[in-house]
Amino acid sequence: MPPIRAKEPPTWSGNRPSGPPHYGSWASSIEAAVGRLGSMKVQRGSDLKHLSRGFTLIELMVVIALLAIIASVAAPNLRAVVVRNKVANVGNEFASALQQARALAVSRNSCMSLCVASANNATTCAATDVADADFLANGWLIFQNPTCDATATNPAGADIAGTVLQQRSGEASGYTLQPSSSALNIVLFDPRGYANLTATGNFQIQPPAGVASSYRRTVCLDAAGRPTVRQYSANCN
Repeated sequence: MPPIRAKEPPTWSGNRPSGPPHYGSWASSIEAAVGRLGSMKVQRGSDLKHLSRGFTLIELMVVIALLAIIASVAAPNLRAVVVRNKVANVGNEFASALQQARALAVSRNSCMSLCVASANNATTCAATDVADADFLANGWLIFQNPTCDATATNPAGADIAGTVLQQRSGEASGYTLQPSSSALNIVLFDPRGYANLTATGNFQIQPPAGVASSYRRTVCLDAAGRPTVRQYSANCN
């Protein structure tokens, strides 16, 4: 095996440099790069600060003005929707109460009365000679009426000994629900589900004063005890 020889030092074709290598140009390049990086960071920070400055007063005033214009256009339509929905809800709720009283009379084989309360949260009924009774302002009662007395006003009275099965509280909303006749302050359903009516009765739902009368609704009740909600009608014919 031939002997391993040490690597010979390089030969120089010209004058051999003396002293350590010169690093001055490298250091200058590194310093320049660091300077450029620092200026980029400063510029980026100023850009972010500019982007997060928020709204000016003029921009805010323009937005408020646009919102005011939109609100002025939409407010009347929103009011109409609220009134229409309220009237429809009242009509459907009262019609459901009439249907429930009728169903209870049939299922329990006993007379049932639905009446306007004499006052809000009262457990007695307004008499059939009280004018302008308001089912919505006073609320209403459904009670079992074993004696089938169509004029009974006190379910807990000794002559009735009935039981209040449902009580709806009144509300001061400006809407009204009034019968076409004071005789309808108390509606009696017999065990067959028939109402104590000789002709179709009606209950008028009125929106608050100042609202167009076109939003009115009528709950009609025929002698068979079947309620329906209709557009306003004076006699349900």
